[in-house]
Amino acid sequence: MMKLVVIDDEEKVCRLICALIDWERLGIEAAGTAADGEDGLNLIRAIRPDILITDIRMPGKDGLELIAEAKSFLPHLQVIIISGYSQFDYAQAAIRYGVVNYLLKPVKKQELNTILEKITREHRQRLAETDRIEQLEGQVRQTQQNRQKEALHRAITDCRFDVPEDISLPLPCRIAVVKLDAIAPPYTINVAPILAARLEEHLDAILDRPYIFTVSDLFFILAVGGTDTPYGEALLGWCKKQVELFRQFTMTVAIGMPVTERNGLYAGARSAFYGVSRRLEEGALKIYRNDTAVSEAEYTTAPYSVGLAAALLHENEAEWVKAYTAFRTALEAEACTPYRYEIAIQQTAETVLEKITPHIEPETGKALAALLSAVYCAPSRSLLWERFQLFLQTAHKKISAAVHEKLVRPIRDAQRYIAAHYAENTLSLNGIAEYVGLSSIYFSSLFKKSCGIGFAEYLQNVRMDHAKQLLTGTNRPIKEIAFAIGYTDPKHFAKVFKTATGVKPHEYRQLYE
Repeated sequence: MMKLVVIDDEEKVCRLICALIDWERLGIEAAGTAADGEDGLNLIRAIRPDILITDIRMPGKDGLELIAEAKSFLPHLQVIIISGYSQFDYAQAAIRYGVVNYLLKPVKKQELNTILEKITREHRQRLAETDRIEQLEGQVRQTQQNRQKEALHRAITDCRFDVPEDISLPLPCRIAVVKLDAIAPPYTINVAPILAARLEEHLDAILDRPYIFTVSDLFFILAVGGTDTPYGEALLGWCKKQVELFRQFTMTVAIGMPVTERNGLYAGARSAFYGVSRRLEEGALKIYRNDTAVSEAEYTTAPYSVGLAAALLHENEAEWVKAYTAFRTALEAEACTPYRYEIAIQQTAETVLEKITPHIEPETGKALAALLSAVYCAPSRSLLWERFQLFLQTAHKKISAAVHEKLVRPIRDAQRYIAAHYAENTLSLNGIAEYVGLSSIYFSSLFKKSCGIGFAEYLQNVRMDHAKQLLTGTNRPIKEIAFAIGYTDPKHFAKVFKTATGVKPHEYRQLYE
């Protein structure tokens, strides 16, 4: 709502003008009146109105002086001059101060409200245009900020040394990293996005210099201008407040080496991550500075991770034990720095999950992914190894079950097929092997390994069980029973039956009569 003040040395004129204005319809607020130029100027300074209605001739400071001074600190002040004098020189002087609204006394209601309506309409249009411009400027700023965040994120997470020239990095700078770690089950930090937003809101207060802020999983990453780091303690102080408030996690701050060139951003970030890893041995909720570069050997892929993943898929338990032992021995033999130790375990866990995912159910994959997340947010060396072991043990258990299921499923399918087709005299090992999608040699070996007896013996047992049921439960002739369970020669059936049971078919029937 626009605010309006009236200044005239005649009180009744002030009251009359206020009475003539259609305040509610125009959306204008009566903000006060004054009887002379000096008091009027003080009122304007205090109220800072949008519209001024003033007389020209007043004791002390006249209307034109009042307008000139008011416009010096309120350039958008809209002024309506009311005067009993129609001399052209007053109108000319008023125009020089940007006044285009000039009314003669006595003021007419319609004329006054028409001018005020024009002023309020133009004011709304000006506000709308200002809002539109501010919105566009905000969109441009947001787009630029997003591009800077993305460029910083790509340079660090994609191991890129090149940063687009149109991205304004605050060089020289340092990379500061805030790392989140879970300290209690279920080892998830659901508030990470909230924390990132809260930190971004406080960065202007924490930092007194240019910066770019981005987020990568459980890392909050900053490229902060300058090589001095007075903001480190303030950043750690903010982290301590969040840990005290939420209590499910802890945080660590690390600041990397100075970055003087755009292509040094990735190396600067790695030196900060190297500093973060010190929490594994020296404790979280501290600030670590690292002014040296990290060697390439520190973050190359662990060569033994692939072997460990492959061993998980091996049917031989001894192969898994051998690979696990080799992995642990190699890890200990390297005398790893905290950074190398963390990278090796994380890369190994990632490789294991990647290799076994095609062989496990989706729900199992989700469970293992959750355990992998726990590995990534371990705040100490002992917890890192403990969570990694839990991940491996679970992966081993799940993949063993999956491998076992893979082995027994075709045998179960074969058993179901035999149960449904035992009466067919053409039923054969080759036919069932083809049905379950295995070679006859492999199927024969797998069948015997799973069932404890060979295929022919298993099929014979199924048929004999059905023969016994028919002999004792029906009066059907033995010849028909032979045909009913898959034998084309009754004499051969009788011979097989006696071998299996020790008695002939008719003797078996007599035992149950």
